[in-house]
Amino acid sequence: MANIAKLVLGVVYPVFCLILGLGACVATYSDLPNQITIVFDTARVPIVSIPTPVFVVAMSVVLMFSVSICSYIAIQKKPFRLIKFQSLASHGGFFSVVSAVLMWGATVIHKGLTDWQNATGPGWWLLLVIVAGLAGAGGSKYLATVIHEKLSEDSNGSENGAISDC
Repeated sequence: MANIAKLVLGVVYPVFCLILGLGACVATYSDLPNQITIVFDTARVPIVSIPTPVFVVAMSVVLMFSVSICSYIAIQKKPFRLIKFQSLASHGGFFSVVSAVLMWGATVIHKGLTDWQNATGPGWWLLLVIVAGLAGAGGSKYLATVIHEKLSEDSNGSENGAISDC
């Protein structure tokens, strides 16, 4: 089971996020306006935008860093502490999914527009981003736990011994 979890967390998960995020941006980059909306008001009207290249580069950096964290955790032989690996996996999973979904969503919302002010954000968009990010965080944390479950058995015994000695 641990080998399957390593494969999913270290390869499948990062590749999926990279295809979803970067793939969508690269495939539709020429159809995007010069600016990408980053803030919509409550009436779904665009308020703030940034240049498209800046958006793509910034989100790509977050995405690449996040998926590398997931891959790093998957290939580690001797993790330093399980709780830190679970936390790192959770953060890596959250930010990789959120950045991938934001990149994909920006291409869906802005594709074919000549002016970013014509974009309208769907009302359910923010909810989708949050739910997907939480699912990515939970899934990554679970996979990290499965990969390093031997450590959790060792640490539970040693922590209990350390507590009783105090």
